[in-house]
Amino acid sequence: MTQIEKTKWKQSRQVRERIFISGKLVLQSPTHLGNGDTSGVTDIGLLRDEVSGAPLLTGTSITGALRNYMREVELGYGVGEDAKGKHFVEQLFGYVGEDVADAKKENKPVASIESWLMVDDAIGVLPKKNPIEIRDGVALDADTRTAKDGAKYDIELLAAGTVFPLHFELWLTEENQETLPWLVRALQGLEQGDIHLGMRKRRGYGRCQVMGWHVERFAMNDVAKVVKWLNYQMPDAVKATDFMPNIAQELKVQFEGTDAREFFQMKATFKLASSLLIRADSGKADAPDMVHLKNAAGEAALSGTSLAGSIRARAGRIARTLKGAAGDELIRGIFGWHDENDPDNASGSRLLVQESVVENPIANLVQNRVKIDRFTGGAYPGALFSQQPLFARTEEPTTVKVNLSLRKLAQMDDEWFQAEVGLLLLVLKDLWTGDLPLGGERSVGRGRLEGQEVKLMLNGRSITIHTNKDGNLTFPDGGAQALEDCVNALNVLEVSA
Repeated sequence: MTQIEKTKWKQSRQVRERIFISGKLVLQSPTHLGNGDTSGVTDIGLLRDEVSGAPLLTGTSITGALRNYMREVELGYGVGEDAKGKHFVEQLFGYVGEDVADAKKENKPVASIESWLMVDDAIGVLPKKNPIEIRDGVALDADTRTAKDGAKYDIELLAAGTVFPLHFELWLTEENQETLPWLVRALQGLEQGDIHLGMRKRRGYGRCQVMGWHVERFAMNDVAKVVKWLNYQMPDAVKATDFMPNIAQELKVQFEGTDAREFFQMKATFKLASSLLIRADSGKADAPDMVHLKNAAGEAALSGTSLAGSIRARAGRIARTLKGAAGDELIRGIFGWHDENDPDNASGSRLLVQESVVENPIANLVQNRVKIDRFTGGAYPGALFSQQPLFARTEEPTTVKVNLSLRKLAQMDDEWFQAEVGLLLLVLKDLWTGDLPLGGERSVGRGRLEGQEVKLMLNGRSITIHTNKDGNLTFPDGGAQALEDCVNALNVLEVSA
């Protein structure tokens, strides 16, 4: 080996092992993966592969989701990276070693460390039946609860059941061996369904889960392994039947670090007490004028966007009642905000709301209605319309689940977060008693729910509340006091306007 070759080898990355990981990612809820193009048939279209026309999940999107999840597990919610390589997330995914702005001022090159993980683009395979959903969205005026002018849009979504084959390649050296357990923890986020992808992932879209893994490891100091690596072809993750469900077992590596995330979680089951109507377009000429929203599988759905809007409106009403105008600060912190005059000045929601399926409804009844002339008391000309809402059954209850979680920022005061939880508990009370209806046409009695059971995760403690046959609530020991403490924290919280 010449001196030049020796010098090049010393400057190489000196990879000791290459690990190839394949996974079968299946969408669990409607998902939008877009590129910002508004020239299609919908206002917000999907990103597609230019050759095949199939939906495309880019490697940058997958990497960003994994990196963000790993950072939250390692550092907590709302904590940024320091770009100095001290954290495992930076060691695995790379980082910019100097401040870019300062480097440009001093006319210095910006040093950076590349990622040890390579992620491929994924071409999706759509389900055979109803592969694409088109949904409408609208922004509501907070004061009048009516649609804002010019704020209606339609969005193209991939249906639940769409499959994406994931492929990763990890390079291991003598120095970065400790990053492997952290990669396992990040991939477990996909395995457990904790990572959501795409647009509006905090409003029910983008839930996904890896249903199986395949791993191949090649040691670069073994000639036979090197030859096998040179001839290796990634398996077809969509058609494979021998994938294993546990990535830690496949890699024979266990994550033993700590999870820095803190959050409040609510999983509630309600009984539909009346009818429910979240309007959607049926796409059929002979269909009723208004039908309830259904997913691609034909199941009646309670969308996360509709649920979050109702929760935000009621939470804002409660906060302003208790704290006056200063209550808006609580709402902005939980649900996010944006400055209409400065689009770059915005904050995302810390409340995650999932879309759910309405179980066992009566969905085939059509109700005809007519607008009444308030002066004559007769039918208004040309104002006859038909509706097909969901109706509750009497023999077997029609149920709907409400699943949400509130993230606690790492730098947030415990008292402030406890007050936010107290505000959500008051909203839960209104949902539980039917005082907060969901969906449209609330003025005619639609959308009322009755609480059946709720499981709360608060400060690492699980609290389950359910309704007895006599209508009374059952709390675990100390559970009622723990929830009362949260509401009291809201009452005594000092909020500046």
